[in-house]
Amino acid sequence: ARAGGAAAGSLGGGGAAAEDAADDEWASFVEQLLHGLELLRQRGAAVGGEAGGEAGGEAGGAAAAAAGGCDPSKGLCRAITRLLPLVARGRPALVRRLYAHFAPYADFGACDLATGSDAAMHAFMLGCLACVLADPTKRDDKAAGGQAVALAAAAAALKAEAVSAGLAASGAAYLVRNFPAEKGGAPQAQWAAALGRPAVAHVLQLLVPLARGAAETGAHQALLAPEVMLRVHALERQSSSAAKAIGAWAEALLENLREAGQSAKVDELRRSTLASKRKAALDKRQRILSSMGMAQAPIADGGTAAGGGSGKARVVLSRERAALMDELQEEAGHVCVVCGEGEAYRPGEPLGAYVFTKRVPLPPAEGGGAAAAAEPADAVTSPALVIGSALGGGASGWCHTTVTHFNTIHARCHREASATERSLKTPKEEWEGATLRNSQTRTNGLWPFWGASVSADAYALCVEAFWAQAHAAGRADGTRPRLLAHNLRLLLLRFACEESFSRDSHGGGRESNLRLVPYMVQMAAFALDHPYGEPARRSHRRALTTYLEASEAAAGGIAAPAAALAQAADEPARPSAGSDSLFYHMVLSLFLHSPAEWAAARPIFLRLVLQLGPDAAAAERLPLGASAPSAPSPLLGSASRDARSPVASSSRSPGGRATPSRSPAQRVTRSELPPAMSQPQAVIAGSSSAADGRAAAAFEATRPALIFFALVDRLQSILKEPRPWQPQAAGDAPPAGGETAGSWVAAMRERLRRHDQAVLSELGSLLRSYEEELLPLTNFNEALDVLGVLNQALQAGAASATEYVGRLQGWA
Repeated sequence: ARAGGAAAGSLGGGGAAAEDAADDEWASFVEQLLHGLELLRQRGAAVGGEAGGEAGGEAGGAAAAAAGGCDPSKGLCRAITRLLPLVARGRPALVRRLYAHFAPYADFGACDLATGSDAAMHAFMLGCLACVLADPTKRDDKAAGGQAVALAAAAAALKAEAVSAGLAASGAAYLVRNFPAEKGGAPQAQWAAALGRPAVAHVLQLLVPLARGAAETGAHQALLAPEVMLRVHALERQSSSAAKAIGAWAEALLENLREAGQSAKVDELRRSTLASKRKAALDKRQRILSSMGMAQAPIADGGTAAGGGSGKARVVLSRERAALMDELQEEAGHVCVVCGEGEAYRPGEPLGAYVFTKRVPLPPAEGGGAAAAAEPADAVTSPALVIGSALGGGASGWCHTTVTHFNTIHARCHREASATERSLKTPKEEWEGATLRNSQTRTNGLWPFWGASVSADAYALCVEAFWAQAHAAGRADGTRPRLLAHNLRLLLLRFACEESFSRDSHGGGRESNLRLVPYMVQMAAFALDHPYGEPARRSHRRALTTYLEASEAAAGGIAAPAAALAQAADEPARPSAGSDSLFYHMVLSLFLHSPAEWAAARPIFLRLVLQLGPDAAAAERLPLGASAPSAPSPLLGSASRDARSPVASSSRSPGGRATPSRSPAQRVTRSELPPAMSQPQAVIAGSSSAADGRAAAAFEATRPALIFFALVDRLQSILKEPRPWQPQAAGDAPPAGGETAGSWVAAMRERLRRHDQAVLSELGSLLRSYEEELLPLTNFNEALDVLGVLNQALQAGAASATEYVGRLQGWA
């Protein structure tokens, strides 16, 4: 510190004789300071060697010392390098002596080849030399006045000595020798290797102070060469790291050259690079547009000079590509939630809908069994027990119930997405990730669709995968057509009882679940049409036929004569195990009956609905959401009229009646009704007789079964009856005697495969009819009118529809 103060004082003024007398003393100061630098380096190397001995021996210790205790920019090293220009005092002899101490280490090639302690020595000495050459005003902002001028003069003398010794020329030659002229292309590997050389950062760090005042020091001849500036400018665009601030040092070098009066050259170089980058970007954009069949067209501007333009352009589609775009086929069916494609662009790949399936118990003793055995022997003559005993009986079991939000996805896309999610940093289970793709709705299975381009084998594999997923949720024994019939039965019962579809899955509603119905029928038809499914078809048809024959023998059809109607009224329906089979066999008819067979069975099913509807509802003792037989609440009960959906409530006419759309042949006018039924609704509603109360309670109990029957009736028409959008093939025309066993099956299969979108469109009309016609029903007159059988009921000998139903159910 005393030496620094004395040096500053002598630089500020004094006689020439005194300065000459002090040269020897200043020379000793220089030697002492350089010796101090050496001691600091050795101490840092020793400390670093002890700290890094376990990591890498001598090389590890040297590297640690160079990076730590003897860093020229820290501590005492920084203080000494700040003093060295002062003690040199601008004297040529002292300046030469000072620079000569660092000159042996200015061989940049040797620095690149040095290893171990030699590499640490080169790095330390080059770092110290860079600090010595740094601008004094940058190192010490507190210098002011004459002292600052003296410091600048001392630094200029050191720079001039370095330039005369060839430091600037050596650094410029090093850059030209090791870096190619162009950064990209084939020389990219050479450029990357050059960036890894240890001396690169030191070269740039030494050239930065030499570039300031290059005209005075003579360094501009070496630094302003085009080949040098081109490489420095390329290094300027190089990203800097904490260890090597190459980009920052190159940018500082060019800025010093600008300040030294070379701003025109530096700015021109930067503008040229910017223009080349812009041109490369435009060329790449043009190549991309060309690959897409597009091009840039100038925008006409009427206000510009003739022959000129606004300089703006717009992207247009080429004529060839525009014609090709017009030929592209739009996806008319389902599309995948992952890839956004359907059968048009990914033919042959099965699609499916995410579903949630759970196991639920069947109604106790379906078809009779123990419950039927408990009845007295004379009760066998009851129509309900006759119908129940015809099924063969059996203990209660399990089935599946399925709901959906109807988000569709390719089976392959689901597998690939699941595999990707399992490899994430936080892995996801298969159905956890599927829940996200399913609009946050729970899912544990994929219900496949048999599309027009999907082979039977591919669909069969997806069907097997679905049943594996369903049995993983809970095993249920039975043939697949039987399990599917119960699954569809429970789904339609949700509509009939206005049950929630999202209790377990937390998503999905009426529309999405109704869209699943045709694909349930499709899977059941596939199982029955398969070669191994033929015995199951015969067995189920035999059971269905026996059921209908027993029912028809027990009591006549809905248009039975008065004697048969009286016989049926004398034997009212009682609760029995066979009442569940009513809903099951109506769904089974959807799988097995042709349109003609359904037309024959429809009156029988309707009479059973009117006769057994309340008992059939009471037989469902478990809620749809239950998974164990311990739940006591009934599945089907008298739905509260106040809990009716707002859509249903708002669709009534002012008089309280529904406003269905029926054909003229089915519509019944007020003049055709008996006098008791043609009275105003207010008079009927105001009656407080016990008969009216019994009729209202009976209708509420029968209402779910009536809605269920209406839905099955409409589905029979939608899935099987001829439609103009499905022209009949030349070989599919039925014979003159009627339908063959396979003609309607093949027609329904083709309808569900190739015209499923038309089927889904008609299901939308069914949903509107359900909400506007079926849900607002309030009495038997309206219900039979909607079903188109009111005239038949009146012709059966009853004074009104209510009396007719009351005689069937035994309360009138």
